[in-house]
Amino acid sequence: MDWLPFLRTWSEEWIDALEPEEAEVFPQSARAAGWLGFAPAGEERIRALEKRLAQPLPPSYRSFLAISDGWRNVGEFIYALGSTEQVGRFRELSPQWCRILLGLEEDEHFRAVFGRAVQISLEGDAAVLLLDPGEVDADGEWTAYFHASWTGDAPRRYAGFAALMRNEYRSFHRLRKPDNATSRALEVRIEEARVACLAGAVDEPLAVFEQGSSFGRFRAELLRFQLHALLGGAVEAKRAFATIVRGEQDDPARRALIGRELVPAFGALDRGERRPALAQSIFERELDELRERFDDAAIGDGGPDGPWAEVLAQARAAAEVGAGDAAWRTVLGGLAHWRPLGPDHIAPVALLGDPVLGPLCTPERGRELLGIARAGH
Repeated sequence: MDWLPFLRTWSEEWIDALEPEEAEVFPQSARAAGWLGFAPAGEERIRALEKRLAQPLPPSYRSFLAISDGWRNVGEFIYALGSTEQVGRFRELSPQWCRILLGLEEDEHFRAVFGRAVQISLEGDAAVLLLDPGEVDADGEWTAYFHASWTGDAPRRYAGFAALMRNEYRSFHRLRKPDNATSRALEVRIEEARVACLAGAVDEPLAVFEQGSSFGRFRAELLRFQLHALLGGAVEAKRAFATIVRGEQDDPARRALIGRELVPAFGALDRGERRPALAQSIFERELDELRERFDDAAIGDGGPDGPWAEVLAQARAAAEVGAGDAAWRTVLGGLAHWRPLGPDHIAPVALLGDPVLGPLCTPERGRELLGIARAGH
């Protein structure tokens, strides 16, 4: 990994995003230099650390130390990475925490990790970064872990130190939502991907929306939900939907999209799944609450009185007499009449929630529909 440009960008963006009260206590020297790091470790210090640990460091971490011997503010929950003189075994640097985890952890894998891991972070919000010398890949990279006691989850695993740092940079964007060159460039890419999707592309736009999601771009969640839902990706669609209903909902076009399209689609993601009676009752109550929450959403163009509604009525009539294939051909043939409810609407995803047509929309047919150019491209 080419650390210097990545770290300079992260430093500049982090310092620029500081709240006034944070800026007051942030080291003036770091602010003036636009740099969250420190001086390079130098080969002598790196080798001394390797000698102390009795093994070579993973390449991405070693090359990082050659740029900066430690780091400030890795994401929102880790306040500092240690220098070559400060890192060490987790069991030695945080003996009480390590003992507690070993006493509570039932998974033998994680018990082994906690016992042998190298702790590279110094301060955090009851959180720690670990490198595991017991899991080494073909390139010499050690598996990296983020663990926070307040999550209640197992340690979060990464392929190596570089992967962990890239994720923490994305986490900074997700939580702080800075307005900077990186976020603006990503919004441009998301818009280009949206247009490409309406022209019939699927996989490349979805990859852009996934990247946007990882950086906390709300629009990307709206767009990726629609693709995942139509492609049968229920797990990712649910994750996107959970973010959507917690997010920005003041825009009338977005409220229309959520209420008229996304909520019905969400309700149909697990069509055919048999839930226990109590779980089904809770799910239906949640859907009712969502419908009530967005019941003021405007219908917009392409509503039930438009040509698209006539296409759907014809398709339903065919499906109701058992002509499912003919019904689907009617939907595809009339897709030119579909109109988006707003600039974040890329497909008639409410089809999934239609009691008659929804069961016809398999993942294969969803991909077929998405492959046809639609209004707005």
